[in-house]
This record gives sequence, C-alpha cells and structure tokens, in this order.
Amino acid sequence: MIDRNAAGSVVCGARLRAAGGDVDPDHAAPFHLVTILLTLVAVVLAIAIVGLISWEVRHRRSDLVASWNPSTYPGRVSGGLGMLEGGSVSDRLGPDEPAAVVLVHGLGATADYFGDLYEGIGRTRRLVLPDLLGFGRSLDEQRHDFSLDAQVGAIERGLDAIGAGGGRLVIAGHSTGAAVALAFAARHATRVTEVVLWSPPVRSPVGDADDADRWRPFGLTTRLHQFGTDWSYRASQWMVRHPTSAGLLTAWVAPRIPVPVSRRSVVQSWSAYETVIDDFLLDVDWVSLFDVDVPVTVFHGTVDDLVDRTALTAVARRARLVEVDGADHHLAVTRPDLLFDLLER
Repeated sequence: MIDRNAAGSVVCGARLRAAGGDVDPDHAAPFHLVTILLTLVAVVLAIAIVGLISWEVRHRRSDLVASWNPSTYPGRVSGGLGMLEGGSVSDRLGPDEPAAVVLVHGLGATADYFGDLYEGIGRTRRLVLPDLLGFGRSLDEQRHDFSLDAQVGAIERGLDAIGAGGGRLVIAGHSTGAAVALAFAARHATRVTEVVLWSPPVRSPVGDADDADRWRPFGLTTRLHQFGTDWSYRASQWMVRHPTSAGLLTAWVAPRIPVPVSRRSVVQSWSAYETVIDDFLLDVDWVSLFDVDVPVTVFHGTVDDLVDRTALTAVARRARLVEVDGADHHLAVTRPDLLFDLLER
C-alpha cells in the first residue's frame, strides 16, 4: 500500500531541489551547447573587430595610401592594348627631347597602380600607361602568348594607334615591368632616350620550393604558385578566376596598398600571370636585358626585400644605380619625384 504522505514528500522535495538550482540532466546538454556557441560567436566577433581596427590603422598610416589618388585619364583600348593615356606635346620641346613617356607596371598590378602621380608629365609630353597583355584592360582569355616579345609588340602597336609611334620617348618599368622596358629599349634603341627602372626584381638564383626565405618577400599568389602542388595551383587559379572575391581578399591582406589598386591587381588571366612569374621573375636573363645601347637609370630602395643589391650590381654594370634610403619595393609610388627630376635635368 502506497503511503500518500511519503510520496507527496518526495515530489515536493524534487520540486524544491529544482527550485533551489539543481538542473535536470535531460536539459543540461542543450544549455551547455548554447553557452559554448555564444562564447565562440563572441570570440569571433572580438577577433574580427580587432582585425578591422588593426587594418584601418595600418591603412591610414600607409605612405602609399597617403600619396595615391586614382588616375584622371580615361581608360581605352588602342591597337589591341588597354591603357590610360593623356597629355600633349609642348612646342617648347627640342627635336631630340622625348615627346612621350611610357610607364610599365609590374606583376600583380595594372596601369592603375600609378594613379595620378605622374600626370604632371602630361603638361609637356604624352603620358602612356599600358596594361600589359593579359592584365586589366588588356585581358583577353583567348590569348596565349604573353612573352616579352609579345608584350613589346603590343606596346608598339598601342603607341602607333594613338599616334605616338614615331617620336622619341622615355620608357620606365616598375618591378617585373623592368624586363619589358629593357626589351622595348633593345628593339628601339634609336627612339628611346632613356630607360628608367624602379625596383627591378633582380635576385640570385632561386632555390627549390622549400627555400622559404627566398619566397617570403613575394605576394600571396606568387608564393602559392611556387609550391608546385595541385592545391597551390588551384588556390592561385581561384584568385585569378574570381577577381571580385580575390580583390577583396588581397585588399584585406595588404592594408598598405590603396584598395582600388588591390582590387584591380587580380584582373588578369592565369596564363599571363604564370608567364610573367616564370619568364619575367624567376627565369630572367638580366645580363642580356641590361646590355642595351641606351642610358639606363635604376632606382632601388634600401629596404626592398625583392631586390638583391649584390646581384643587381653584377648584372647592371653599365647602368646608373641610385639607392634610395628607406624606400621599399613601391618606390615608384612613394617617390614620383625621382622621375620628374630625371626628366627635368
């Protein structure tokens, strides 16, 4: 026979224990799971906020961001070559003075890299900023030849198309664009009055894929490319084939670079990118390229990890080497005065 009083005491005791804070085991697991998820969300949000603040601080302190503004020149395609182009030739220029200045960008960039920094040249000369074949406005997925000869030929046709193909000119190249500038000068030694190079990536021979120290100064896509594995190629190709997402990622990992430059830097074909890495960066005969019958001036910074100063001195024996104290690989953007002073001398 059940003692109703005893049963009532048990029930009341259970209710009292529940009211006193004991948790039913059946409800404990979901409660703890929600707590863990909320904690994880809070941690992720905190990390994201700290990351955004850090990015913003580094971005605002960047000398590149401070000096850069977008070009005011309209983009166009002439002779099959995309470019930014403007300016006019002054009547005060002598017959032996260059009537045009051509600025060639490097790997992972477009003509937009130079912004409006050199548009003052357009007051007295034509200023032409081409997008190399396979990059930016010159992007053509049907093209497969992005060699030095092809790039030089494209610049020739582009200059002819805008009526600047016959006059004397100065050609300047930044980073891997230095190889294109030198190759163009070798073919047009009677027209080119001077070659100006910023930060040509002359380096001692690159070791194997495990030589991390040699690859550390290069950009994200280049470092992925050098591993030579299936996953690294897939990652590199994803960045090239999804420029919107890759541009945002590039801007995030490079807060020192102006955001429009970062977002434009991935507008390129995979074949063009691969050719430039292999032929303009890793397997370049700099000795032959520097052997031109045209005056060459090379500006390189003292804190530029992409330029091996010993190797540069060895291959550019006939060039005028100018070491710029405190400058890094983006010398062409942070010190535009160097080219202006050279043109005015």
